[in-house]
Parts: sequence; C-alpha cells; structure tokens
Amino acid sequence: MIVVSIINIFREPYQASLDTLLDGYSSGCQSGDLLWGFYCLQRHSVVQLHAGGNLIKLKQELTSAVKKARQYGQITATILIVPWLSSVIEMMGDISRKDPYKTYFSCTEDALLVLQESLKNFSFCHQFCTKKQYVCVYNGDIDGAAQYYTRRLNYPHSDISSSTGSILGTFTDGLIALSRAQRHEIDEEQWTGIAVGVIAKFSVWVKSSSWNFSHKLLLLEAEHNVLAGNDALAVEKYNLSITTARKHRFVHEEGLSFERFGDYHIRMGRTDTALLCYSSAKECFRRWGAYAVADRVAEKRRQL
Repeated sequence: MIVVSIINIFREPYQASLDTLLDGYSSGCQSGDLLWGFYCLQRHSVVQLHAGGNLIKLKQELTSAVKKARQYGQITATILIVPWLSSVIEMMGDISRKDPYKTYFSCTEDALLVLQESLKNFSFCHQFCTKKQYVCVYNGDIDGAAQYYTRRLNYPHSDISSSTGSILGTFTDGLIALSRAQRHEIDEEQWTGIAVGVIAKFSVWVKSSSWNFSHKLLLLEAEHNVLAGNDALAVEKYNLSITTARKHRFVHEEGLSFERFGDYHIRMGRTDTALLCYSSAKECFRRWGAYAVADRVAEKRRQL
C-alpha cells in the first residue's frame, strides 16, 4: 500500500497500480493482516478516482468493500471507505441509493465529522474535507469547495511524502485558488499565492511522471494565464490539457478541462466555442459515469 501510494505514483501510470492494490488486499486477508489489507482496498478506490475509473463500476466495488470491512470488524477501513462511496453516489446522481452514512453509521455525514473531530481523528477530518472539496469542484460549487479548503487547514496533518490523497487535495486546492483569484476581489493576492505554490509542486512532480501530472499542470497553467490576462497562452494550455488528458485516459479531467475552457470562452464572449466545449465536457462526464455532473453541464449549455 505504501509503495503504490507514495512511490509508484511518481514512476508509473495510476492505472498500472490498481491490480497491485487488489493483490495487497488479497495477501492481507490470507495472512490475517486485515488492517493493511483493507487499507489497500480503500486506497484502490482513491486511485481509481485519480485514474478516471468508471463510477458505476466503482460504486459497486466500494459497496462490496464497505460490506466486507464491516463483516471483518474493520471499523477504521469502513470510516475511510464510506466518504468515497458517498462522493461517487453524489456525482452519479443516484437518488435511489440509500445514504451510506445512515446505512453504516446510523448518522448523517456532518454528524460523523463532528464525532471524529471530538475524537481528534484529524487524519480522517483532513481526508473528509479533501473529498468534499473534490466533489464541490465537479459540482461547480467553488465557494463550497473554498469553505472545505479553509476548514481542512484546521486539522493538523502531515504526510511523510506526497501520497495519492494529498495530490488529489493539492490539485483541487489549485483550481479553487485560481477560481477565487480570478474574481479580483480583496483576497486575490492570498489566493494567487496558494495557486502559485500548487503550480510549483506540480512542476516538480511532472518531471517524475508526465503521464499522471502533465495534464493537471497544463490546466493549472491555463487558469493562471487567464488570471494574468494572457488569452493566447491560456487557450494553448487549455487545448494541451484536454488532448493530454485524453491521451493518458483521464476522462474525468478531460471533461473538467473542457468545462473550465467553456467557462473562459463565455467570459471572453466566444459563445459558439463555449457551447462546443460544454458538449464535449458533458460527453466526458457521461463516459465517466458522473451523470449528475453531466446534467449540470448540459443545463449550463441550455441556459446559454
């Protein structure tokens, strides 16, 4: 689990680590090391989200994983898996699905966070806020994402090295910061500083794994050029981000780049191009299985 989560992500594509994590889960169960076996299973779901794994399949796997964790008495693993199951259900828009927090903990999402705060389980609280801001970004709720970013700072948390979870949080940090800075409000300088720091991190990480990080860096650079008012370079970076995400099979982040590119075209008065971007974003999100996200983008297109 540690090798895949901290080392392999800088050496090989995210997609290549999935079978290794399942092997780790199987080995843990066979040897009686259930704790780390289920950590492998939990990390498997996070890596799939990184890799753009189909959400329909991922929901089934997460549901099976949380049932197994409960069956074997792995409460810590259950607490770590349920938030990601909830996020998948939310992005799918699966309203027929029961709330996993009520199903497995007999409480609401907010109540579980408050309980873990009282227990000083700050690692969970930190990851929970990362998950929430991730979902908010895909739901187009930048203000909500910014609130969870700020809340996450209240939970002491440290990584020995950058891991799959912290990279997910760092990427959304950058998108949140750039979105807020582009409003040119009183806190623009603060958000710009955060964004510059995130871009610096990805500039280092991309040297180790262009496959995993180049399209993310290109999207962040596109947004940074929007902030700087450099239209030609922003357009170039957006296009490169889209084509690179497609080439590396990150369909969800291809969709995210298309949507944010469309938003930029709207601000620049290029309505016809924005419509094309929104259509492409919708198709990417539907292929990902994020039907609620796809419907939201489709509604933006209809209103336009």
